[in-house]
Amino acid sequence: MTNISIDSFLSYTVGIIVFFIGVTLTKRFKTLQEYNIPEPVIGGLLAALIMFFIYSAALKLALICQHVIAYWCIFHCYWF
Repeated sequence: MTNISIDSFLSYTVGIIVFFIGVTLTKRFKTLQEYNIPEPVIGGLLAALIMFFIYSAALKLALICQHVIAYWCIFHCYWF
């Protein structure tokens, strides 16, 4: 697994953006206001879902590439 290191300014900026996305979603959907779900929770869940889909897509792409390379190597070694 690849470790990603970011500086504190970028981390703080992403946190503020996620918070304001949560504020916007809470204002837009009245159900979230009725159940008193905090804005950082809404923004954090959305950010977590986005990162999950990005990670799973990258993992699937890596597995596909791994199989393609393996089949190519087997074919190449067998015929040549």
